[in-house]
Amino acid sequence: MKTFQVMMLYGEGDPRLLAGGISYSFIGTIFRLIIYLPLLFIFQWFILRHHRRKTSKVDLDKTFS
Repeated sequence: MKTFQVMMLYGEGDPRLLAGGISYSFIGTIFRLIIYLPLLFIFQWFILRHHRRKTSKVDLDKTFS
């Protein structure tokens, strides 16, 4: 948003302002990936573990009934 605001105010003539805005958004994206990707993997691991435990109990119930 800041990049487009700068373009609206100053026009498209200054590439340094545009590059600064692009690098600002790129840094934000990198920080989000660093935070959210490990959380996604941990969440998927817990879901898989829960699913395995649930199916193993169902299989045991079927075996002994």
